[in-house]
Amino acid sequence: MKKTLYSTTVLAAAGLFTLGASDAFAQAAAPAAPEKLKLTLGGFMNQYIGYVDQNGAGQAAQTKHFDQKSDSEVYFQGSVKLDNGITASVMIQLEADVTSGSDTLDESYLRLDTDLGQFRLGQSDAAGLALQVEAPYVGLNATNGDQALWIVNPSTNVAGVGGTTIGGGDDNRVYYITPSIAGFRVGTSYAASTSENTGTQPLVTESDIWDVSARWEGAVGDFKVGVGGGFWATEGSTATSSGSARNWQAGTQITYADFTLGGGYGQKNAKLGGASGGDNTAWNVGLVYKPGPWSAGVSYYQGEAEGAVATPGDDTAKRLMFGATYNIGPGVELMSNVLFHRYNDESNVSTAENKGVAVIGGIQISF
Repeated sequence: MKKTLYSTTVLAAAGLFTLGASDAFAQAAAPAAPEKLKLTLGGFMNQYIGYVDQNGAGQAAQTKHFDQKSDSEVYFQGSVKLDNGITASVMIQLEADVTSGSDTLDESYLRLDTDLGQFRLGQSDAAGLALQVEAPYVGLNATNGDQALWIVNPSTNVAGVGGTTIGGGDDNRVYYITPSIAGFRVGTSYAASTSENTGTQPLVTESDIWDVSARWEGAVGDFKVGVGGGFWATEGSTATSSGSARNWQAGTQITYADFTLGGGYGQKNAKLGGASGGDNTAWNVGLVYKPGPWSAGVSYYQGEAEGAVATPGDDTAKRLMFGATYNIGPGVELMSNVLFHRYNDESNVSTAENKGVAVIGGIQISF
């Protein structure tokens, strides 16, 4: 009886051991479940203080000399590489500064990186903005109009102070850029409407917005060279529809040792109809010296825009900007700028003109 009980116990123990080993082997052999895309935080916070002296009737009212301004965004971003080699990413940019009592989203899109290039779907800038080349600068962003917040641009002056790109914007679009082939890339994008996610299909009277651009980057001897150019168009339902326009831009940058010299030129031909014009041109040039953690630079911008068709001449905007930065740690940079702006009206109307100088200092943090 004891022998029988002993034998039974040994067999049962062996069976349990074998089953446990089989389960352990099965768990070890099973592939780990793939992880979903996880979002991380990124972005920047820029804080500035500045002193401004302006003396044009175009101010409409007397302004204070001192101000403190902010420019901040928070990015929710993440990516995951799929088994087929495609990398899927998302980018959501939240404006972190309150403007006119509200904060809003900036860009929000899905991105796919493949052997055939980069694809985007969602709300983003035109593909041409990623490929454009224009003047280098130091400090305040010289292409998105941040520096124009300090010295008043009269509302009746249609010549803005930004970059040479005349077209594009954050719209829901289909977007594609080729991979780099011998330093050469081409991109294109299309937006069916500027009315984002309204719950209705765009009307046939809304303009189509499309662009195509190219950029080459490479070395010529001891020089690093970047050359780019692009064409933008907004197509209205008729030849004279408001918003119909043809825009083009081209630019180059050349870097030698610690110096970068560059510039750009853009032109817009609008079809607004009636008494309004809308054609404008813009160009800029800049030189930057960056030997290490600090940099210094100077840039100049000039824009001309047609106001009334019947009035000779153009509204003009001119900006001379000096800048310097010093990196005091990872993602932390001290900056300063001195700006000279001048706005002239095509009819020489004093209430549409202004000029001024601004001295600005601040700290820029990226994370």
